[in-house]
Amino acid sequence: MKIHILTIVWGAPFIEVFLGYGLPSLASEGNLPSLAKEHEVVYRIYTTRPEAEVMAAHPLVRRLSSLIQVEFPDIDSPQVLEAMQVFDRMESYNYRRMNGGGMDGLRHAWKEQAGVIFVGPDNIYSDGALARVARAVRNGKRGVLLSPLAILPDGFLPALESSFPLNEAGARTLPPRELTRLGLRHCHSWMAGAFVDSAWSTVLSSLYWHVGPEGILARSWHLHPLYLNPQRCARDFFISHDNDFVSQVIDDVRELEIIQDSDEICFIDLQPADTQRFSRTVKEPFTPLRYALAAEQLFCTAENFYNVRHAVRFHGENLNQAWEDVELASDDILDRIQGWMAFLEPGSWVRPRRLDQAELREANAMFEMLQCSTQGLDAAIVWANLGKLHGAMGHCEEALRALEHELELRSQHIRAVVRLARSAATLGFRDLAERALHQASTIDPRYFELDDLRRIVQDIDVQDSSRSRSLADGIQQ
Repeated sequence: MKIHILTIVWGAPFIEVFLGYGLPSLASEGNLPSLAKEHEVVYRIYTTRPEAEVMAAHPLVRRLSSLIQVEFPDIDSPQVLEAMQVFDRMESYNYRRMNGGGMDGLRHAWKEQAGVIFVGPDNIYSDGALARVARAVRNGKRGVLLSPLAILPDGFLPALESSFPLNEAGARTLPPRELTRLGLRHCHSWMAGAFVDSAWSTVLSSLYWHVGPEGILARSWHLHPLYLNPQRCARDFFISHDNDFVSQVIDDVRELEIIQDSDEICFIDLQPADTQRFSRTVKEPFTPLRYALAAEQLFCTAENFYNVRHAVRFHGENLNQAWEDVELASDDILDRIQGWMAFLEPGSWVRPRRLDQAELREANAMFEMLQCSTQGLDAAIVWANLGKLHGAMGHCEEALRALEHELELRSQHIRAVVRLARSAATLGFRDLAERALHQASTIDPRYFELDDLRRIVQDIDVQDSSRSRSLADGIQQ
């Protein structure tokens, strides 16, 4: 089978990290050499023409060129510039450029019927990572997903160099257990708020639990696709290839393998100290309801819920009973988060769960708090759900008026309009749901969450009005 490896890199600092740390880790015996024994490997490194000349002359690149095919596509080529137009809604030019290179690489791989391995310039992999990919391919898997350790490079890289020097061939062999142990001592500062026992909470794509002095259990809504063998060529992806891309090109999540133990693969993602991750920060300590309020618009797909139910263990020592205990505790917290997400996001992929009396009291208290904040849509949905639970029609009528007001306020915010339409349909406010759908159809269609909209139209019962039928027909087309 042919496998393309994609890296998009430009700029001296990033190239220095890639050539000094990322590529040497891939050159270890259990990575590129092992993969090349079973597959035809093409490494496509998207960069500028001057920087391509510098990298092509690097001793390690020259050695690898005798083992695999190494290419340097121009990041400023007409093909990449055309692919960048798919992402013109992104404000950052560098993100558009990076995703344009990635999209061009994906299209090229599709034409050659090749699988794809995604490697960032600041990613470091343990020895045996690509051999593990080869094993997954032999077992018929279409993808390998994993969760990274976000690491501060300043203290980590010097320690890595002293503990694991380059060999004569320029490769750096990093045993997974030892690499994990080193990485756990240099975790990025923004991870602190994602631990459930934190005094303040940051809603990232992962939740973390401490296990002993040097162990972390992670539950991740988004997982990095190290390897994919797509079933179709992607049209685009809304944010990044580890966000909404996987669901576009793979039909059945059971064809994906999730790495749940750092002894199999340790994936280090270097992040500078000033990196600002997309997140929502809540000043109060973590609770399932507070987390759900911030997360339910970010992590609401079937893929998200499938991913987060796979516990990922990062450990530098042997596993013991404490890991099983923490995993069970994390299951209970996820149950509660998903129960609240079903409460806040009716009609979503979340399986509803009946709230107990303590949770109902918390919901009432939270509603009072939300009324005094800018989260009016959250407050309206909580209010409507409370009315539905209590059978209080006055509650529901007030919620309907609040939702109508929110539609006027947020008429150009596609995610809010789609969320409001879904909630209105599920709560029985059909006229409001139709108006919200009509409003959504006037916004740039590239922002449509088509699967959600189709479900909403089905919930409304398209036989009720010609306008519903026309909206349904338009969306289906």
